[in-house]
Amino acid sequence: MIVLAWGGGGAGGVYNDNTGGGGGGGGGCCTFSILKLSDLSSTETITIGAGGAAVSGGGQAEVFGTNGTNTTFGSHVTGFGGRGGYADNSTVRVVDASTPLGMGSYLSTTAFGTFAGSFMAGGTGGSSADSGGISNVLGTLNGGNSLFGGAGGGGTTSSSNGSGGTSFFAGNGGSGVHGTGNAGSTPAGGGGGGRSTSGKGGDGECWVMVF
Repeated sequence: MIVLAWGGGGAGGVYNDNTGGGGGGGGGCCTFSILKLSDLSSTETITIGAGGAAVSGGGQAEVFGTNGTNTTFGSHVTGFGGRGGYADNSTVRVVDASTPLGMGSYLSTTAFGTFAGSFMAGGTGGSSADSGGISNVLGTLNGGNSLFGGAGGGGTTSSSNGSGGTSFFAGNGGSGVHGTGNAGSTPAGGGGGGRSTSGKGGDGECWVMVF
């Protein structure tokens, strides 16, 4: 038996003032496992992770995106959800990739913008801030791409919108928008950042193939 499990994508973050914007949500990872039928119970519970819910904010409130939740196949396989987008007007941060080992954290570096070091990982979320006018450091305003995981959502600033990343097998990330960010696609795409309302993360999925 082959099991593929995608966690839900993280929602984008929101920051609404004249210098900042919301960061994109991280894509949920894909976890792949080969299981023997003899190792399983007669029934196994499958829980599908939800994409992070969209968030809203006004004025200078920093509202971080909602995390996506995990998809599980019994106790055997866990596809981790993506972390919600960052929200700040002065610090350039991105959401690191969710991997089969766990949900990503917030990074101050921009080193993991594409494929995040693993073809099963979700894409990183796009940056949330201008940081004094540097709105697209090393391309991090755009969501990170992925092969099997969900792609990351794009961020938005006071002057620019980032595009969502793309995934070869899973869902694409939503783009960042000055108003309402676009939702990530199912499975596992991260939602785009917004300055009023963020984009929702794409829901997870679980594929079970018996041979």
